Amino acid sequence: MTKIEIPFNAWSKDKLRKGIKTSTFRYHQYGTAGDTFETEGKEYELLKFEEHNGRDVIMNHYKSEGAASPKELRKVLNGIHWRTGLNPERRGTLHYFAERTAKKKEAAAKVRKHE
Repeated sequence: MTKIEIPFNAWSKDKLRKGIKTSTFRYHQYGTAGDTFETEGKEYELLKFEEHNGRDVIMNHYKSEGAASPKELRKVLNGIHWRTGLNPERRGTLHYFAERTAKKKEAAAKVRKHE
């Protein structure tokens, strides 16, 4: 387990604070399963990775990204990629993560202890 950094914009930080963002789409993979990152005073653990194109993420994974609709996520991603707009065919990695609570940290430590 490695502590990594993943940058988030203000929109994403708001969704993380509200507990409704459980994934992030990036053009390259950050870390590996089990790695952790901190943002907004909370620690998160990367759980799994899936390869998708931008269109698939917008249409089928907008809720895990924290958006209320595909239209909202499209607007956010186009804002991030403001120079060229989001290329809907470009493939990237959808990172799934969960907040690490004290109870989850304790359970993970016990599992690692017995490996």
